[in-house]
Amino acid sequence: GIGYILFDESYPDINGGVGILFEQASARGHAQESSNGKLTFPFAVRNQFITSLSTIKAVNAMKIDFLEHQRQFYIEAEQSALRDKDKAFLVASKDLNKNFHFAEMLSSHGIELFRPQRAVNISGTDYKPNEAYIIPTSQPQYFLIKAIFERRTEFIDSLFYDVSTWTMPLAFNMDHKTLSGGDFNKDMLGKKYVVSDRPVGGVKGEATNYAYAFDWQDYYAPKLLYQLMNRGLNVKVAHKPFNGHNTLKFERGSIIIPAQNQNIPADTLYNILNRLANLNGINIYPLTSGLDLNGISLGSPAFAQVQAPEVLLLVGDGVSAYDAGEVWHLLDYKLDMNITLMDIAQFNNADLSRYNTLIMVDGNYTAINTQGKEQLKFWLRNGGNIIALQSALKYINSSGLAKFEFVNTSHQDSSHHAQYADIASTKGAEEIGGAIFKAHVDLSHPLLYGYEKNTLPIFRNNTLFLKKSSGNFSNPILYSKDPLLSGYISARNLNLLSETSAVGIRKYGKGKVIGFTDNLNFRAFWYGTNKIFLNAIFYGNLIDPAASR
Repeated sequence: GIGYILFDESYPDINGGVGILFEQASARGHAQESSNGKLTFPFAVRNQFITSLSTIKAVNAMKIDFLEHQRQFYIEAEQSALRDKDKAFLVASKDLNKNFHFAEMLSSHGIELFRPQRAVNISGTDYKPNEAYIIPTSQPQYFLIKAIFERRTEFIDSLFYDVSTWTMPLAFNMDHKTLSGGDFNKDMLGKKYVVSDRPVGGVKGEATNYAYAFDWQDYYAPKLLYQLMNRGLNVKVAHKPFNGHNTLKFERGSIIIPAQNQNIPADTLYNILNRLANLNGINIYPLTSGLDLNGISLGSPAFAQVQAPEVLLLVGDGVSAYDAGEVWHLLDYKLDMNITLMDIAQFNNADLSRYNTLIMVDGNYTAINTQGKEQLKFWLRNGGNIIALQSALKYINSSGLAKFEFVNTSHQDSSHHAQYADIASTKGAEEIGGAIFKAHVDLSHPLLYGYEKNTLPIFRNNTLFLKKSSGNFSNPILYSKDPLLSGYISARNLNLLSETSAVGIRKYGKGKVIGFTDNLNFRAFWYGTNKIFLNAIFYGNLIDPAASR
């Protein structure tokens, strides 16, 4: 049989509704030839309209049945919660803005969640009450809560219309645990989440003549950094941990803003920092000395100047509109970054000199002709950086911009004989429609600045497997030996994915190509890997050439 997971259908089902999906083939114009004859736009519109009316008519006729169905649904939810040994879920992260958006998402779906009364420990890490949430299962949205936290790796069928898993704490890269009856009681629940819980930041101290610093861990740290650079401020990133006063510790990737040699007076700088910190919900800390006896002092070369990104995103015919839209949404909507979207048809005659970063999402780039390819090489040779994702890496290979080696996936077992009728289902079973995998990461690498754990959940929906780089420092993200966390993948593909690389970094003259095998910005809800993509934009040019092989 064929198993379909349709979000259009499953979401109403887990909210007490009845999911019904109608799809009308698009005419894509006034009329087009199809295998079923001529398909016209008026016919498609009429068909959709009639279907809508018939659905409304049927629902009205069955009003009592639908209301009774929903009533029974919530009765069953209450009873199932009482029987369930899982009494609550606990999620936590030191990234307060990411936590807020997780809570915001759950709350918007009618789920209640609470701060814990006291500090909690998850997987050996202590979290303060403002860094965690508890979600009791005994509430009307019981079934939705269970679906959000579900991990599944075994399925009756192997074909999927869409992704095979939606484990939200993995998507947000949050530590989480299940609380049984012995672990959970209502006395653990503190303040209930409300919309006004959005983090509030500011400068935590008086003005200083040395510098200010903020951690890169927060989701909106890149937004704050861009706002500072957009105002012409001089900012630096720390390639090593350092210390502030009062036992403050700053990890790799933290940003410092020198108080001197700026384009504005010191008091104006303080006011700007305080306002931006407040808007972004991030704390900025004054540094009262340039000397760090236990770390790196402010004059150390371990602090590197950050270059303001000038980003060009290629779009248009052949380029995935979904993936390009996700990048645009992240940079424009979430981070308020000014970026340029250029149709690939214009690229061959474009002036690239005003940009330092080119983003090539999943797609076909054969529209770039010889002239465009040569100017791209010239731009890259002179210090440009390309961030390429998924099949864009194949274009990078064919154009001679970099060399990425992929695992051969074409091998077939000739000893196995199958029926002709099984061709479609066999091919479909080898697709990765969307699953979650564990990777080991190098936290000292600029692409991983802002991360705490040396493992990371990554979403994958393709069969592009990148071989490990030969360089000693060139594999900052490697899939684990047994990487499947949730979702469907065939045994053969799981074996091929094992211990491959999720990113390759290649140098070309003064520039670099950073190639990712996966979509790090999937559908705008995969918060957990956004920071890797943003690190490539802000810090890609700072990656040591020794790690670009």
